[in-house]
Amino acid sequence: MRTPTEKQYQALRNLASGAAGLSWGKRNTEMFLNRGWVTAEWRPPYYQWVRITPDGMRALADAVEQYGLPDLGPKPQKWQSYCAKCGSKRILSRLIDAEIPVAE
Repeated sequence: MRTPTEKQYQALRNLASGAAGLSWGKRNTEMFLNRGWVTAEWRPPYYQWVRITPDGMRALADAVEQYGLPDLGPKPQKWQSYCAKCGSKRILSRLIDAEIPVAE
């Protein structure tokens, strides 16, 4: 079995989360179908319900061994509202880290 490229790895990773691809083009889908990594329904002009197969999961495991796990991404953040000045009716917002507890 061939190891997926990095771009294929990203697509398989998204499908492995339990999601189904909707309205995928022929060019992007047929390479996965030819290798047996996904199943899909052809509804011209797009493939619908693109889902990963057990062979796709095995290919994904090979890709994880080759490329490693992805980073978890940026730190979670949230918007916090606060008064501009005491007695002012103007409210401002700022972006803060979600992990830091803020006394309000």
